[in-house]
Amino acid sequence: MANTDKEKQSFWATIPGILTGIAAVVGSITALLAATGYFNSHSSLIPNTNETFFKLPSKPILPNANAGSDQISYEGAKGIHLYGIGTDADNNKKLHYMWEQISGDPFVTIIDKNKSTAYFDAPSNITSDTKLVFLLTVYDDDGLKDSDPVIVTIVNEERNDFTVFNQKGLSSYNMGKYEDAIKLF
Repeated sequence: MANTDKEKQSFWATIPGILTGIAAVVGSITALLAATGYFNSHSSLIPNTNETFFKLPSKPILPNANAGSDQISYEGAKGIHLYGIGTDADNNKKLHYMWEQISGDPFVTIIDKNKSTAYFDAPSNITSDTKLVFLLTVYDDDGLKDSDPVIVTIVNEERNDFTVFNQKGLSSYNMGKYEDAIKLF
């Protein structure tokens, strides 16, 4: 039994050193986890209820395109602006813009079509009010995109109609389309 008593004394003599070592390891792990945001700032082993222990990779979020409100302008107007806004909930992605005309006749040349704000000159050869539809597409660095249309109504200036019809009639006459020329004149 003497050996058993010595073993018991030896065991109990080493317990403080073992507990000190365990406490140091637990303290280091807790401090590391607290520094990375996995545990609360009290450096205890109580999980922070605002965070999960394992952070899963986040799924990319689609950007949001807003082409602004529909507009009205006049035949021949210069510098009609298309005001777009792009947002990305990821907040760490660079956004890229693309404006294009998707309907309406005649097609116009869009200046700065790769920027959030673009502009164009209204056609000057229309004979009735004309709706031009533009589409803003916003891309992020993940290749995700969103689009939004906007309509710009170009109001016909009737005082220009005589010149427009006369030019179209002359063009039809020069191409040998005499019946079309008569209708236009």
